[in-house]
Amino acid sequence: MQEFDLPHIAYPRRDNMVRFLGGKLYTEKDLHGKANLVQLGLNQREIDFLSERPWWDLVLLYIQPYVDRIQDENDPFSAGLNDLDQMSLTDLLRRDGASSAAIQYAGGASSAVQQLPSNERNALQVIWNAAIKKLRGTPLLTKNLLRLVGGNQCMTDTFAARLRERVRLGCPVLAIEHGASGVRVRYREFGEEKTMEADHLVSCVSLVVLRQMPVTPRWTEDKNFIIQEMPDYTRTRVVFQSRTRFWNKDGVSPNWALPDPTLHDFWQMADEVSTPRGILIGGAEPTVTNPEAEATFHKLYPGKSADFEQVFVHDWSKDPWAAACERITVKPGQLAKFWPKVTEPAGRIHFAGAYCANFSAGQEAALESGHRAADEIDQN
Repeated sequence: MQEFDLPHIAYPRRDNMVRFLGGKLYTEKDLHGKANLVQLGLNQREIDFLSERPWWDLVLLYIQPYVDRIQDENDPFSAGLNDLDQMSLTDLLRRDGASSAAIQYAGGASSAVQQLPSNERNALQVIWNAAIKKLRGTPLLTKNLLRLVGGNQCMTDTFAARLRERVRLGCPVLAIEHGASGVRVRYREFGEEKTMEADHLVSCVSLVVLRQMPVTPRWTEDKNFIIQEMPDYTRTRVVFQSRTRFWNKDGVSPNWALPDPTLHDFWQMADEVSTPRGILIGGAEPTVTNPEAEATFHKLYPGKSADFEQVFVHDWSKDPWAAACERITVKPGQLAKFWPKVTEPAGRIHFAGAYCANFSAGQEAALESGHRAADEIDQN
């Protein structure tokens, strides 16, 4: 809707990405060089492919024929690839002739967040995710990222301001009761327990929160399995504030993908703000401390001009309402247990959120799942 439009900008989180592979720093240009690719242990077919294609496309060398067979992004099981639900990504790549190096690197080529190791990642789900990208006309790794001017918190603040009393802030849900004719929600507002009734309920909370919430009658066995077992990730957000944007002086890209649990990645933010100071935003495993993240940065950063004023972290795993981020790939043999059942309503309770969207990433997942839930109610 036009009245909810907010100013937004592109930000270069994935431009000129620097990667650490085998303990050595490589730029995007380096990863087109055949000598470097030989040194990484790739075979000739892989070297020829990567000399023309971006690094993160490596997995497509082997899965593209399967990707091309999926024509319905809502149904990964309609392309005759069901046997791949039983295979790990490692097993598929090995079967189709990938080198050991390609198996190691392609397993995480399309994501910077925590995933299961490739020998535990469901091959069909990896293929399906790539097929969704193809069907939507986007590359495997999207570089055209957007964020709101003033921070993404502006979005939720704007909704709350425009919707006014229709949004109840700071009101934790205590329990849900549902039946054939409606839904009742018990919640707490300013310390007082209250009840709200409706024809339908759309649950948009994370499954970490939902699995702790009393529901009457109880979930069915299939739905309870999904709520209890859906794999997701959490992380610590790391913020580096510097006196200058020193990476420009050093001639080093500020956008990195790292293999270290104390600092997975980092990228430049707020570059549109008129100030000589700089901000790098990164991620790490839960419980990582400020000194650990900063020590990893200094250990790996090749420049000499880093001038941090402060480093701080926020451990999202300790947040009772937002501990979980997006879902990750399920293990072999499990995709059919989750999809499409995760999207299906439980009576008059409907589900929306990144965990129950076709492609679990960003605002697209929220909109996709929200529209689906609204359509379910409209058709009821």
